Amino acid sequence: MGLGLEMTKANDVRPRPMQVLALEYDEAGLKQARSSSLAEFPELDANRTPTMAEVIEAYLLENKASTPVQIAKDLGLNPKSVRVLLTRERNRFVPIEGTVNDKRVTLYGLAYKEQADRAA
Repeated sequence: MGLGLEMTKANDVRPRPMQVLALEYDEAGLKQARSSSLAEFPELDANRTPTMAEVIEAYLLENKASTPVQIAKDLGLNPKSVRVLLTRERNRFVPIEGTVNDKRVTLYGLAYKEQADRAA
């Protein structure tokens, strides 16, 4: 049996990826508990609710760079929460200067995508 442990909230520590345990039983009950991975129990990942960062990343893959307000509006999220997440996760999201309706704004894109575009 596979068991997935996922941190949903954290105050003083960074969220960690899902920890997967394999539980092995025999006639007498639990025989062994060992560390495992999603490769052994892929169904655990299928039932997982995506994080806000994952939802925004998927959005930016489809829609290119956007403002935090536009991302929040399109995804039905809180604009302040989106802005905080985008600025906190600099390894995933990068600010890009741009214009919307002839106004200078800060757009956000995916870090790895922007690096690839600059290299090309």
